Amino acid sequence: MVDQAKAHLVSDEGNDGFWQLVLTSQHATNGRGQEAEITQALNVVADWLHHAMDLLVRNDVNINAAHNKVKHGLSVRARNDRRLTFTTKAPHADGTVPLSSLIGDEAVDIFDGVTMDYLARAPKQDGIKQGLEISTLNLNPTKMLAETWMMAVAHAAMFHVAAAEHFPNGDVPIADFPPLPLSPTPEKLLGEAVVGMRYPITTPPDGSPLSRTTGVAFRTQFVPFELRETWSPGVVVDG
Repeated sequence: MVDQAKAHLVSDEGNDGFWQLVLTSQHATNGRGQEAEITQALNVVADWLHHAMDLLVRNDVNINAAHNKVKHGLSVRARNDRRLTFTTKAPHADGTVPLSSLIGDEAVDIFDGVTMDYLARAPKQDGIKQGLEISTLNLNPTKMLAETWMMAVAHAAMFHVAAAEHFPNGDVPIADFPPLPLSPTPEKLLGEAVVGMRYPITTPPDGSPLSRTTGVAFRTQFVPFELRETWSPGVVVDG
């Protein structure tokens, strides 16, 4: 369904008729003289609908499993004491890590706030049942609230239009049409924010080679990397 909806939205027919899904004829008529703002609002709504659909089907980090785990309260752990930073500067020979290597231009924060860990079976890969993996979602409360609100506004507008068409006589009360925001788009609000990270802990049940490796998921891309079983403690020092 998501594939069909996305294909329709990017088609010429979908582009020409999209406003009819989001605006009633009355709202379109009342907006005469404000065509530029209406066009901008429709583009913002369309961007957030695409973002919502991407979240629904994204499986490089198993977001659907996170929803189910939270809903049922199983295999979930929330934390606010973790920081994970990638840096190009190695620790000093004495085991100290200069603070500048963690906050400078050569450092990239992956997790630095509230996170959620959960255990789940990975989605099938090329039709092959996968093993278990631990995933960590990056939860920024402020951005999450804004993100949720923008998607809710987009869906509220579409449901208002659908309800108005289904009850054209006005004899059934329906929710008011929401004001359509002119910004932000997902790109402006989220940028290339880290969505989460996955770490496989078992191989596929049929014994086939591991195909879902460790990696970090950003908003528009997934970056795999090799996690070697070598580590050393370090003490962060001012410098």
